[in-house]
Amino acid sequence: MHGVPATHHHSLQHRQVSQLTGESDSPDATSPYSRTPALRASHKMAERKRRTEMKQLFDSLRNQIPASHGSKSSKWEILSKASDYIKSLENNCKANQHAQSQLGQAVQDLDATRRENESLRAENDRLYHEMSVYREARHNMVHPAMPTHYNAAAPQLSVDPARSLPPLNNGIHASSMQGVQYTDPAR
Repeated sequence: MHGVPATHHHSLQHRQVSQLTGESDSPDATSPYSRTPALRASHKMAERKRRTEMKQLFDSLRNQIPASHGSKSSKWEILSKASDYIKSLENNCKANQHAQSQLGQAVQDLDATRRENESLRAENDRLYHEMSVYREARHNMVHPAMPTHYNAAAPQLSVDPARSLPPLNNGIHASSMQGVQYTDPAR
């Protein structure tokens, strides 16, 4: 196309209207503002470029939709599938946010459970120590330690030999379960 200006058609709008008016090639052009051949050629090129860019954008959009790779689709199908895909992405995003929120709550619950577990362990250790002290005290009460020296100043109790029982031990271990033999004169 020779004679077509190399400038974009929008730049032609800034020229004076008088430059763009002229005699039209068609016999029924009666308007004083009818397009000149240069304006028509510029408009055709701009429209062709717009259609090419639009086609490239639809092709790019079609390639972004997972179910449409390589398939020929109408513009309506591409837009419908893109809309559905965007909705599914939004739903996935909401589900991920919900899962992230639940995970955050689970982490907080886990931390609280760990703190409670540490507290229970400390209480368990304290109770175990108290139990050990109690067992030791009980053991010392059942098996009192023998005095290491005799205190002569300690008062002696008088015991009636007729009413007293012989010692349980008598040198025999208590685990042998032997009874004490008493002598009965009536027998």
